[in-house]
Amino acid sequence: MKWRLIRSNSFRTMGLQVPVEHFLMFLVTILATGGYCQMEFPETALHTPGMPPECAPGGHTLLQNPYRSVTFNSQRLQHSSLQDFICDHSLSPGWYQFHIFDKPARMPTECVEVNHCGTQAPVWLSLGEGETLPRPLEVKQLTACATWQFFFSSSKDCCLFRIPVTVRNCGDFYVYLLQPTQGCMGYCAQVMSDVKPAICGPEEMDVDGTCEAKRPPSPSLPEITAELSGHSIYLKCSFRVQSSNSSLGYIVAWSRLSSEGRKEELKQETTIQTFSFIELDGINLRLGDKIYCSCSSFFLDSPHVRGRPCKVRSSLQGSG
Repeated sequence: MKWRLIRSNSFRTMGLQVPVEHFLMFLVTILATGGYCQMEFPETALHTPGMPPECAPGGHTLLQNPYRSVTFNSQRLQHSSLQDFICDHSLSPGWYQFHIFDKPARMPTECVEVNHCGTQAPVWLSLGEGETLPRPLEVKQLTACATWQFFFSSSKDCCLFRIPVTVRNCGDFYVYLLQPTQGCMGYCAQVMSDVKPAICGPEEMDVDGTCEAKRPPSPSLPEITAELSGHSIYLKCSFRVQSSNSSLGYIVAWSRLSSEGRKEELKQETTIQTFSFIELDGINLRLGDKIYCSCSSFFLDSPHVRGRPCKVRSSLQGSG
């Protein structure tokens, strides 16, 4: 039998691309024993081609404490040892995958109430205006937020602290590049649906596994001011939009609260300006009325796709 040595950095055997040094070791073992042997390929040789290394079994660490679930109320741990509380301030930086009762889980993308996920300050993934989770095999730089509520306050702050998080979509699960938190906070998780995330088009976004049209950016909270023009008084509803997209239109609606407590619409207009006027004529609208202004945005080429409306009530209170 003749052997021919081929100069190469790898050798293909049994359908796998194996580094040449591992193949030679395998060959020497066979020649030395003259019989059957079991070959153990290195883990790097078993990776699926094109799969990011952090998606491989050895490329990330599992976080599988069921207390991390968004449905777990941390107050149940108050009478137990403090060691049961999840505090990720000592978490080693690296790639992690979440599991809840052996099921793949992902970080929630909506604000989580305090005292959940096995901690007092739960950390969730905040998607900004127009941001989405990465598509299969994509990676994105996103931001996580920690929810907190001060003892003297009746309302919570959904994003008191911000933590940069890198998210990789590995197809059937997500992995997260996490870092230690600034204090005793805990990263949250929720079990992924059995339905795989939809692969959406460029003009769509994934909302809980369903492709929906991308919404235009919502205007800021409107501001109502009074302006004098000649002998007439006008109310001006103005707002801002943080977007570089110039193909946006706006729907501005004026209304007032009647003496019977019903909301009556006074005027609605479609405009490309970020303001609208209405006259205090003393008949349909006069000082002393409770006046409302609401606005929403839409794409000029898709007017049926609207952003979330914003509304404000006038603080102008005078005698009628």
